[in-house]
Amino acid sequence: MDGNSNAPTTVSARQVLVVDDEEDTRQSLRFLLEDAGYSVLEAQNGWEAIERLRYNPQRMAVLLDWRMPGLDGVQTLDTIAMTMPRSAPHAFIFMTAAMQTPSLYLAQIPEGATVSFLRKPFNLDEALAAVAQALQSA
Repeated sequence: MDGNSNAPTTVSARQVLVVDDEEDTRQSLRFLLEDAGYSVLEAQNGWEAIERLRYNPQRMAVLLDWRMPGLDGVQTLDTIAMTMPRSAPHAFIFMTAAMQTPSLYLAQIPEGATVSFLRKPFNLDEALAAVAQALQSA
C-alpha cells in the first residue's frame, strides 16, 4: 500500500509544507518527502501558505522559497508571525539560490521564528536532512 499521496495530513507528526512558485520544485520535493514517509502540503505562493497554516495548525516543517512573486519568503513569515501566534511551533527552512551567507539574511527574520537555510540547488539528502532537523527543533 503506498498510501502517501492520499494520507490524512492532520494526524502525522511528520508533516511538511512546501512553498515555492515553481511547480517542478514543489513536485520534486513532494515526491522525495512522501517517499521518505512525510505528509506533504503544497502552496504556490505566500498567501496560499498562510491559508494552509491557518487551517492546519499542527506543527510542521515549512520549506519556504526566499524569492517569490507577491509575498516573498520573509514577507510571508512576517505575516504569519503577526497574524498567527500559533506559528511558533513551526520550523521554517528558507530555500534560496541568492544567499551568500545566512547571517546576512538573519536580520530580516522575525524574532522568535525557528529558521534554517537550504541553498538551491540542493541535493536530495540535504533537503531530507534539513526537514528532519527542522521537525526535531520545532
